[in-house]
Amino acid sequence: TDLLNKPFNFDNKVEFKAKASNGAVFTADSSISDKDGSAGGNLKVEYKKDNFSVDKLAIGTDKKITGEFKLKEAAAGVDVTFKATDGSRASGSAITAAVGGVYTDSEKNLVVTADANMLSGPDFDFSALYNYNGVLVGGAAKVGTGFLDSDSSKGPELTDYNALLGYRTADFTAAVQTTKTLKHVDVSIVHGVGSDVESGAIASFDVEGGSPFGISFGGKYKIDSDSSLNGRVESTGKVSLAFNQKLNSFATLKASGQVDALALDSDNHKFGLTLAMGH
Repeated sequence: TDLLNKPFNFDNKVEFKAKASNGAVFTADSSISDKDGSAGGNLKVEYKKDNFSVDKLAIGTDKKITGEFKLKEAAAGVDVTFKATDGSRASGSAITAAVGGVYTDSEKNLVVTADANMLSGPDFDFSALYNYNGVLVGGAAKVGTGFLDSDSSKGPELTDYNALLGYRTADFTAAVQTTKTLKHVDVSIVHGVGSDVESGAIASFDVEGGSPFGISFGGKYKIDSDSSLNGRVESTGKVSLAFNQKLNSFATLKASGQVDALALDSDNHKFGLTLAMGH
């Protein structure tokens, strides 16, 4: 869940965001990766006008150009999307282009998505989620046709499929979700304890026992209107903390730290800072 994963960032990063008079939002960032110490940067533009939006138009120092566009209500309850990536200048990357649609019923209980990667296969991604009085039932599937491949004789193939079952109320969510063609299972629980505290846990395991059982638990505490604290403990012995502080109306500082409690004398510990500026 986002509660136990999203707040923690161990890169060192500076981000600046500015909004133009026509509504376009420009975001520039520069960072040093926690994984390999490499430096990188990105420039991203977002823009909305009427029912058309540029959700993301970005270029990075990794030599990739990414675009995500959306036409809302192209038909009743249907949004049309287009996503493209040009990584031809980056080693080992490819050009992708996907056209898709998102259908939401009038009661917002059913969401169905479909995407077609037109330059590979073409390959199709399908997903659906239905909410009935808080009971969540969902599924996803990937189909490769192979029509554009050099060996097109194999025909259409179901390459991945997964399922989700959950229950949600105003302050509680529990879900069981599979990945890797039903071979991996995540069980998650998130509970809001009052207006200032959230807690959650995730248990993960492989159906066939290929990897050890893992569990993480933690939560978020809202200290005041300008600051919050997140914590997470993993069964691998790693303990993480993230502190978010709004310095003023223009800048926010985020600090994340992680300690490997089972190897205190190792170099497995991490620390990252993010300074976000702009409106």
